[in-house]
Parts: sequence; C-alpha cells; structure tokens
Amino acid sequence: MLMECTQNDDFERLVKIAKTFFPTLIVFIFTFYLFYRDSVDILEFKVLNKYSDYAAHCTDMGCVEFDVFHIVGKNETLITTADIYYQLEIDNNYIVGTKGWSFRGSSRTITKIY
Repeated sequence: MLMECTQNDDFERLVKIAKTFFPTLIVFIFTFYLFYRDSVDILEFKVLNKYSDYAAHCTDMGCVEFDVFHIVGKNETLITTADIYYQLEIDNNYIVGTKGWSFRGSSRTITKIY
C-alpha cells in the first residue's frame, strides 16, 4: 500500500512538471521557427572580392579538410558552395537567396542566385 501511494505521488509530480514545461517548450519552438523564417532572405549583393580557404574538422577517427568559399560584399562576407562560387564574378551585382544569421562570428550562406 505504501509503494502504491509513493508511485502515485511521483506520477502527480511528473504530470505537474509536464504541465508547467510543455507550454514553455511550445513557445520556445514557435519563437525559434519565427527566427529561422526571418533568417531566410533575398538580397541584392555586389561582389567585391572572393576567396577560398581550407577548414579542418577533427574527430576521434581522424581529420578531414574541406574548402570553404567566401564571397566578400560591402557589408558582410558570405559563404557558399563551389558551384555558386564559380558563377559569381567580381564587381557584379546579383540577387541572391541567403540563409542564416550573421552574428557572433558566423556568416550567412548563399543558397541560390536569381
């Protein structure tokens, strides 16, 4: 009888915690979705310079190096894929689709050229 009462008390505590945190989790997910939606942008971009460099990613299994392609504009530097990198020419204006945020050392990514 004592064991059954303890299990009911534990279950009631878990239900109370779930009722408290579930709405907070829903609000957090919705807010994150809105920020993500705002991170997808279309902008006019003038290419001032472009360069590529190598980046390394190391794990316990070993290290892998890969190219990172940078496109330099007036206000910011964006990164992109090799296909888009070779399509863009210096001193030309483009309308590009971007994704991501440009804060705390991160840079946005060019995903499409229009």
